[in-house]
Amino acid sequence: MTRGNKQKLLGYLYELLMSPQGDIRRRSARIMGEVLANSGPKYRKELPAHAPKRAMAPTVLALLDESVALWREYIRQCLFPDRRIAQKHALRIINSLKTICYALFCACDPGVAPQLAAPLVEALEDLPETNCFAVLDALCYVPTEYLSPRLFAQALPALRTMLQSGTTRWQLIALRCLAHLRPLAPLEFLREASVPLAHDEASVRDLRRRLLDANYRASLTENETALIYLSNLKNAVHWTQKIVQIDMLTDNIFAHPETTFHTAMHLSNLLSVSEHLPVRERAGEALLLTARRLTVDQRNEIVFDLLRELENGQEQIARFIPKYLGRLLCTLPEKEIREGVAFLDTLLRSGTQRPATPVLRTLGSLIGALPADSPLVDDCLGLLLTGVAHYHSAIHQNALYILCHDVIGNDELPEALRLRCFLRVNKKLLAILGEPTRGQLTFFNRAAMLNQLYRFLVRHEVEKGGFPFPAPKPVAFFPGTFDPFSAGHKSIVREIRARGYEVYLAIDEFSWSKRTLPRLLRRKIVQMSAADQWDTYVFPDDLPINIAVGADLAHLRALFPDRPVFFGHRQRRHPQRLGLPLRRAGRRGLLPAHRDRPAAGRAARGAARAAAARRDARALALGADGGHQLHAHPRLHRQKSRYFRTGRPDRAGVYL
Repeated sequence: MTRGNKQKLLGYLYELLMSPQGDIRRRSARIMGEVLANSGPKYRKELPAHAPKRAMAPTVLALLDESVALWREYIRQCLFPDRRIAQKHALRIINSLKTICYALFCACDPGVAPQLAAPLVEALEDLPETNCFAVLDALCYVPTEYLSPRLFAQALPALRTMLQSGTTRWQLIALRCLAHLRPLAPLEFLREASVPLAHDEASVRDLRRRLLDANYRASLTENETALIYLSNLKNAVHWTQKIVQIDMLTDNIFAHPETTFHTAMHLSNLLSVSEHLPVRERAGEALLLTARRLTVDQRNEIVFDLLRELENGQEQIARFIPKYLGRLLCTLPEKEIREGVAFLDTLLRSGTQRPATPVLRTLGSLIGALPADSPLVDDCLGLLLTGVAHYHSAIHQNALYILCHDVIGNDELPEALRLRCFLRVNKKLLAILGEPTRGQLTFFNRAAMLNQLYRFLVRHEVEKGGFPFPAPKPVAFFPGTFDPFSAGHKSIVREIRARGYEVYLAIDEFSWSKRTLPRLLRRKIVQMSAADQWDTYVFPDDLPINIAVGADLAHLRALFPDRPVFFGHRQRRHPQRLGLPLRRAGRRGLLPAHRDRPAAGRAARGAARAAAARRDARALALGADGGHQLHAHPRLHRQKSRYFRTGRPDRAGVYL
């Protein structure tokens, strides 16, 4: 991006910091930090051999000065928004400074990070308490190796002023910042700050004790614990105080183990109902730490409550739970994990969009917490693919993001787990994404997620070599109208797969026997129903195959070279299949006769057809007493093919 485009982008993102949606504000602030981090020099000319390590070319120094000046300008704009901006919008901008700062120092070059840290410390001079609170909060996200004792000396007056104030939240943020900058602080100042004042709250006294004793653990009385439970659920209590009180409750379970379950339930409630993201995050991390000391039935009860919160579908509540619910669910036995996955499956297939996104995020978190060789990984991947194949664009985009970005493209997960996930879903994902779609947002989402996969592919091939793909299996061609794709069809597919075949479902244009649903609708239903079935794919729509035409059969065999191709049928010499008279053979197989018969005759034929269907369902398996390789000769094919019905009440049929 050019300099002008970056400035336009920063101006647009700055306006988004006033959005009422917290996710939009946080993401905008992260992008602002990354843009500000990359606005400095990237290309460096080669320096002479005798030049010092910190030497830079003059042009590079000019670019660095310009980058620091731009960062200083946006610090000023965040701390002092325009007077025409409403007070609540200005407060949102001020509170976004810490997110910008965190993203900036995560993405910047370590060589220029000290120059970027200086404007933040210099901004503490002559600031009102509200703005000083925001700067000290942002300093907690600056790595200490980028700061120097000289910069700490500049921040010392502001820290001392905030510590001696009578406001609890200002004292707490100053103590948190001082604890973060402890390696740079003089010992005398740490001793001075650790002395409690007469009007200090319990949370302030707790942080003062931790300045000199890093191993200090709070021990609370029953009355103090009850007061903290009440205080954490009040909106009037500041979020900084709630965070410290959560730490006090977590420490208290070591001194009083009998309070562990009550504390865990309280943390679960905070994770569900708290209005502030830092409180939710601290409660979630404390809940994972506390869950280690709970019994299986107690952990299962907490997981059940959190799953019910997902079912409610309230976005403000459910969107923060999955990150911790998946890791908490992983601590249960396998039976309980499968029950939880089955519950998530029910929510995902319920047809409601609202709970689908937190369900998909929970599955992504669960995959990251499971061992690489766990069989539960395949179940979770199947549900994610069901979301990728979903008809709703928002669910499709979220599922694809979680699968490609949070699982396969996540560098924090083990390499063996990411490799297994890729080997499992690569062909399924390619088949699903090959379907046509509408909407530019979906197009760009797919492009960005495929970029994540491309990076993983290139990195793995360069560092590890090729991918150990499994040997190809025999092909089973399964055509039919699938009007609609029922549980009976799915059970047939499972049985075929169990015999060692790779199944391809081909959706016919129409049915000769009844009026079907629109073909694209039937195709989407099949795609969603078969998304979690491994080695099962929907045959491409641009390759029409008529099993009654020899040229099409030859073309089908040519599509799978060096692999045997099968289609399922059973030879029957009697001309009346399943009690249904056959009148002639057409281009698409044997056609059923007209059904204008008396009611008694229809009932008798229906009973015979049901009995024959039960016999055929038991014997139906590709390659088992009737699976034959495809023959290109059309007359030989017509002699072997028959019209088969599943025997279900809707009498949906497929050509086998």
